[in-house]
Amino acid sequence: MQAIDEVLKSNPHPTKQTLGKISRILMLPAPQWKRKPDPANMPLLAHHPSIGWFVLRGQNAHKQWVIETWSDEQKSLTKQPAICQNKR
Repeated sequence: MQAIDEVLKSNPHPTKQTLGKISRILMLPAPQWKRKPDPANMPLLAHHPSIGWFVLRGQNAHKQWVIETWSDEQKSLTKQPAICQNKR
């Protein structure tokens, strides 16, 4: 985890480059980049400029996306209100 912390604290890098480095450190497969989320492939890690990093869990019964964000206060992921509706 120290190596990951060092990557995150180093000079700002593009998101794709940063996640690539973290994947290599954790010996995980390279990230796959998606334009649109697919409910069949959840959960996924996502980023939004106004929210920051979050886990997209899927859709609720109303077809609204459900997310979880990190709470520093609780030191855990916390569910957040749906951020948008699926427009299929």
